[in-house]
Amino acid sequence: MSSDGTQSGTSVVPAAVAFAFGISLLATDMIGSRAGLGWSWLFCIALLHLELAGWLIVRPAPKGRPWVVSAGMVATLTLLAYGAWAPMFAARNGSPVVVGILDQNALAYPTIAATVVATGMVAVDLFRRLRPRHDRKVRKRARTASLWRTAWILEALALACYLLYQFKSGRSPIGLGVLGKPTDSGFGVGSVDQFLLAAIDVSIAAAIVAVGVARGRRQRALTAAMVALNLFLYATIGFKYRLVALIGGVVVVWVSGKPSRGSTRHRRAAQLVAGAVVITGVFIVEQVFRNNLSSGLQTTAQSFSLARVAGIPLRQLDISSPYSAVHQAHFSLLGGRSYLQLPSLFVPRVLFSAKPAPAMVLQVHKVTVPGAGAAVPLWAEADANFGLFGLVGFGLLLGYMTGMMDNLDSGRTGGRLICAACLSILFAVLSRSLMFFAVLEIVAVVLPVVVALRLASIDEPDRSRGAAHARLPQGRVLDG
Repeated sequence: MSSDGTQSGTSVVPAAVAFAFGISLLATDMIGSRAGLGWSWLFCIALLHLELAGWLIVRPAPKGRPWVVSAGMVATLTLLAYGAWAPMFAARNGSPVVVGILDQNALAYPTIAATVVATGMVAVDLFRRLRPRHDRKVRKRARTASLWRTAWILEALALACYLLYQFKSGRSPIGLGVLGKPTDSGFGVGSVDQFLLAAIDVSIAAAIVAVGVARGRRQRALTAAMVALNLFLYATIGFKYRLVALIGGVVVVWVSGKPSRGSTRHRRAAQLVAGAVVITGVFIVEQVFRNNLSSGLQTTAQSFSLARVAGIPLRQLDISSPYSAVHQAHFSLLGGRSYLQLPSLFVPRVLFSAKPAPAMVLQVHKVTVPGAGAAVPLWAEADANFGLFGLVGFGLLLGYMTGMMDNLDSGRTGGRLICAACLSILFAVLSRSLMFFAVLEIVAVVLPVVVALRLASIDEPDRSRGAAHARLPQGRVLDG
């Protein structure tokens, strides 16, 4: 294993994967069987665990990053969370967001769907790795000064949209909205507000670029101030998942950089664990305060007891129940209608007054309690449009995307920044009910990073002709 925490052969230690997945499979089977889920569900659970564990064991390590900082790991955890753990808890505890009672076949369906998606993802990723790769891309370098300026331009844009949204909504620009009623970032708000909220996410891209290129005490201090400002910004609006995305993107850039002098594998692992602890702590504290405020309770030390804290992720996993309810309702297949709506959804309602509500949202609203804010995984929309073929196609696309993200070389500035931008939103995107929201997040977070690198890139000097020491424009240059 190299000093930066990656492996030259496989991406993970097989024993660690086998142990973790074995514990998950055993616990899921025990709780699911007691909740009344049948043998078909237990078979799908075993198949889902086995194929994901085997995939992680044989999968090469991502370039220049610890193996846990990979798109494959995020996709695996998402499929396990909403394909195995969520149906298990829904069968045992029920769901407060679904209208009516779910039968056992409906409760087991999200597991079957996740297994189909995982099969397609694993198949296409392994197929891509069997094919010989030919690197024909021209090497680029990125100008540090240009990227640094671009980061602050993006930050200024996001801050302007934030102030405009708060002024338009009649809200104070200073507050703790993350502890109160969550802001509706979906179709419950006007079109202008919707796009303003999406534009605020540009601040995530700004923070990622700034952290990736900051050098010297002054720039690092300014970057820390930018990250703190963005955390405050999302706390004021009430975007808890954006808080997680922001911290996650910063952590990915932090641990994926070139190891400094004296850096060891254990130090890089400690940095990664510290980032995970911070993200988990922020999420738990926010949920405890929000639940107490909504219930009219006072927050005390007892509010952070093990029983209450353990219940937080269980409530957040209640995303399979609406999916089960949609399946139980036996709606007709949309036949691609929700995807064909995408162009019209990006047109403001002031220009298109007859803009219809998304077809997938209407299906979810028919089977859930009004105002519950229920959502389903992103692959549920593919299922609602094309059934089994949609799930297989989504799995193939997910496998291609995870492979492409993990092939980015984090030893170079461009690969590190793009990878951090993708990973920061990947979990939230997969947990969304609409492709529309996924496209919005990609445009707001990933596209600005790509454009910034494109504008700041220059051709790498041809070292074979003795041009390695040629003078480059605009001073210091980073690998891109």
